[in-house]
Amino acid sequence: MESIFPTPKKLCLLGTGFLTVGKAVIHGLPDSSHISLYLRRNLALLDIDVTILPVGAPCPPESTVFAVIPGLVDAPESVALQAYRLSVAHDGIRIEANDVAGAFYGACTFVQLLRSPPAHNGSFAIPHLTVEDYPRIPNRGVMLDISRDKVPRLDTLETLIDLLAEFKINEAQLYTEHTFAYKGHEKVWRDASPMTAGDIERLDAFCAQRCIRLVPNQNSFGHMHRWLKHQPYRQLAECPDDPEPFGLCPIDPGSLSLLDDLYAQLLPHFSADTFNVGCDETFDLGKCRSKAECEAKGTSTVYLEFLGKIHQLVTAKHHKRVMFWGDIVLESPVVSIPRLPHDLVGLIWGYEASHPFESQCTAFADSGIEFYVCPGTSSWNTLGGRTENALGNLRSAARAGDRHAAAGMLITDWGDNGHFQPYAISLLGFFVGAGLSWNPDADITASELAHLLDVHVFRDAAGVMGRIAVDLGNVYRQYEWTKSNGTLHGYFLPAACEPAIPAGITLDALSATNAYVDLVMQ
Repeated sequence: MESIFPTPKKLCLLGTGFLTVGKAVIHGLPDSSHISLYLRRNLALLDIDVTILPVGAPCPPESTVFAVIPGLVDAPESVALQAYRLSVAHDGIRIEANDVAGAFYGACTFVQLLRSPPAHNGSFAIPHLTVEDYPRIPNRGVMLDISRDKVPRLDTLETLIDLLAEFKINEAQLYTEHTFAYKGHEKVWRDASPMTAGDIERLDAFCAQRCIRLVPNQNSFGHMHRWLKHQPYRQLAECPDDPEPFGLCPIDPGSLSLLDDLYAQLLPHFSADTFNVGCDETFDLGKCRSKAECEAKGTSTVYLEFLGKIHQLVTAKHHKRVMFWGDIVLESPVVSIPRLPHDLVGLIWGYEASHPFESQCTAFADSGIEFYVCPGTSSWNTLGGRTENALGNLRSAARAGDRHAAAGMLITDWGDNGHFQPYAISLLGFFVGAGLSWNPDADITASELAHLLDVHVFRDAAGVMGRIAVDLGNVYRQYEWTKSNGTLHGYFLPAACEPAIPAGITLDALSATNAYVDLVMQ
């Protein structure tokens, strides 16, 4: 079935019969369950009336029975609770699942089947079939950057979470530097539209109802310039005399004291048992206050010691498992990775189609340290995305992660240099990444992707938006551009990061690019 995405593990058509669905009766679920609410909302969009009845109650005439029942669905232990079996026959639709998550994913697949079938006398017709399915990668997440210049409203986040849940995403993170309303630190977040404790608790519950864990994310080493440019935090910086200090000084006891305060305020509002402490891109480590320590011990040792202190603080005091970005330890993986605490979760990130996920996964897998692969949407530093790069980056991450038994895949959406890209540009990456993290063997052409985006993301019956999203994201291929993580338009036009047209870019190339955009938008 070309309209099901993620591609299920096993789908069997049963003869040539069809089940018509005009009215639906749901058995086996309370009216208030999130699966019932999901079905009611999505079937209503298709003008299908839904009635919720107790099991065994008589059905109204001409209604289709939709039953959810506990059932043993064979699947690997790590994903068994997410497995489901969907059956469509002449007497109705049945979902068997080992747990609520599997039942929800079965309901999502059922709704996808309804979206583009042949119609029959005003009803929807679904072929008789069975689907047996479960994910290959247990944890499939999306991370939104809410610190670099754009903090979404709660209603925006909830709308996006609803969509991600339908893609069978089961983890969400909000990348935070300074955009949580920490008490006593108002100077840092006053003008940043921060998330509040109440916002987090509401969103945490909203996610849980959709089988998604909301994982806290607070950078804790580098990328602390939004704090360190202010007093009294500047004194905690590695390089306090810089105009805008970037990272904490790891040998200053006050650095850990600050983190202790932040964690104590942030973490109680999340129900997830993991916490992403960041610690990536420690560019200024060893450059100023810790220079002598790094020269004596080695920069990697100083980094690992501070990460170890953070790990001890989080595990002993807050009883959460620590995730961290793995770029620094991957600079010297043979030396650094074996020295990590064994219950850490490493996050292997890279955003180009050529990123070496294979070798980096090998480094973590050989050590026994659990890890995620973390590709991106390729949307930041662009105006329309980078479709071809996104597909290559997401595919490479998913397949390397699958080969090396990654615990998860986290699809990142960053906000570098102004966060000019709208979420509509990021949806292509979220959708494809969700599908590949569920089934890394899935592969789709550009035309197939455009169709799937129309059906399941943009809900565009005219079949226009999907093609525009795919093609607009390939504008960057109309000219030679060697800078990574962005496009000419993303770097040059909105943020004015380039003082002049970059070397190698001609007016003819820009004219050809404009002509391509005009063609896409026709």
